[in-house]
Amino acid sequence: MSKLREACLSKKVGIAEYIALLLYIAGLIVIGYFHEFCFDEAQAWQIARSASIKEILTVIPHYEGHPPLWHLILAPFAKLGAPCILSLRLVNTVFSGAAVSLLLFRSPFPKVIKCTLPFTYFFFYQYGVICRPYSMMMLAFMLMAATYSERSSKPWKYILSLSFLCLSTSIGIIIAGGLCLVWTGEIIAELKKNDKLKVFWLDKRFIPLVFILLLAILLFLVTQTADDCYYEGVDTDNYLIKSLNNWKNYALALYLPYESWIGTLMDNDYVATTSPAPIILDSLFGIVTWALIITITKKNKKFLTFFIPYMILTLFMAFFYMSVHHLGIGTLFHIFIFWIMAEENEGIQIPEFMKKLAGGIKNPLIRKFGAAGAIGIYMMNVLFSAVSSFNDIRYAYYPTGAADYIKKHHLEDRKIMIGWIYKFGNSNSNKENENESWFMRMAIPSDHPPVTDNKTLLCGLGSVYLPYFDSNIFMNFNVRFPDDLYMHYAYKEDVQEEFSLWREQGLPDIIIDYCPIDEVYGKDAIKDVRYCIIAEFPYHMNFKLHTTDEKVYMYMREDLIEEYPDIDILYDPRVAGKYIPD
Repeated sequence: MSKLREACLSKKVGIAEYIALLLYIAGLIVIGYFHEFCFDEAQAWQIARSASIKEILTVIPHYEGHPPLWHLILAPFAKLGAPCILSLRLVNTVFSGAAVSLLLFRSPFPKVIKCTLPFTYFFFYQYGVICRPYSMMMLAFMLMAATYSERSSKPWKYILSLSFLCLSTSIGIIIAGGLCLVWTGEIIAELKKNDKLKVFWLDKRFIPLVFILLLAILLFLVTQTADDCYYEGVDTDNYLIKSLNNWKNYALALYLPYESWIGTLMDNDYVATTSPAPIILDSLFGIVTWALIITITKKNKKFLTFFIPYMILTLFMAFFYMSVHHLGIGTLFHIFIFWIMAEENEGIQIPEFMKKLAGGIKNPLIRKFGAAGAIGIYMMNVLFSAVSSFNDIRYAYYPTGAADYIKKHHLEDRKIMIGWIYKFGNSNSNKENENESWFMRMAIPSDHPPVTDNKTLLCGLGSVYLPYFDSNIFMNFNVRFPDDLYMHYAYKEDVQEEFSLWREQGLPDIIIDYCPIDEVYGKDAIKDVRYCIIAEFPYHMNFKLHTTDEKVYMYMREDLIEEYPDIDILYDPRVAGKYIPD
């Protein structure tokens, strides 16, 4: 047992690290084989495929909100006609694998930590299996940690690592800015102590810091939100004030570090519950997590390096913008902080009160139980990864099966309409009429609450399905610029002008996703027309232990169904007992 414990705590690189790397890459390949691309993955590929390099550099970032590096890396593959799935998977695996290699072979952590961290939720599933620029961010954090100890003697290595973080995502700019702010303060204190502050520009760290400052300014200008860009809160008056007045956002700021590791409150619907009790309980766990990290970083003289960047990140995510997959950025930052502490102090220095607390427990059974509990808590993150991977194999992650259905039944040349973002007015809906409302959508057109807003360019399914086709097959997707195969995050369009362009093509033959087509054609034009569901595409978006159960329906105009002997009406509300809502 002592030899096993010694081996697990050893920092010497051996065969275990190589096995862990091989298992990590093999796991990405296997789970990736079953993974259906989500909107973010497909959208990036479509931008790389159909936008010009000039647009990727000067236009797209104003709508996507991220620096253009990810799209530029994908562009050679996409523009040369390389397979979408294979190319995205290859690029993401290269970045993820490189990040894990640095973690395994360069980090100062004990072997048991190094060899399990790659299989935790964000390292493996959220940033490894799902192909987004966060794989670049993983690599950037590992490079930053590996070069941090030489930041004064070889500042360009550290600055270039920080620059890579800036280029990976916009949130990376925030973190890099916080780290540079702290480092600049340390440099000023050092120069002042050595009476060299008057000639600060002669310091070898001055030019690298100016370089990253100019890069950050450039990236800020490149990613500055366009006037007509659609984003969360754009329709809300005084969004920031309302956000500051929402008590849940303050709770979110408290439990973010906890949710970045083993918390299970948040899911793809942002928060799984609106009940105060779980949020308050999560906040208490979050306060403990904050306290532990603050105490440990103070003991290891890295409090400001942790607190300033992480507090800026927390406030941004809690009150301005975040998606649940951004929680992993906190995870990566924590690993970075513990890496540089362990390397600088030859191990993490434990605060005295923690030592006394642990030393006060004399009962061996309680000590073993506590150790087992700590291991179990840590391994929860591996469990999240396993559960999400299992669900990805078991269920469709996104409704891309519609693309296969279109190809199978040779429907590409039909007039296909896809759903756009719209808002229903107050429908006075309640639990009693939920099934009735769901049942109503078994056919189009149908009665529905008044539509108060249409955003005709926001047709996300277009980006999801078009990677599987050579050209735009949808009659209402980017109708004014059909060669753009990605969704434009624009919302200040002339809706009636857009609708008129749709009407010029006649009534759709097929509709994917429920659409209030009376908004487009008027009630009189469609009073004798009926679209029936011919297929459904269930999907489950996974986040830790949660799955979000959704469906997308495909409708065909009733008079066309007889032309396709292998297609039949799936649900018909006119036939009693044909379908009973769950």
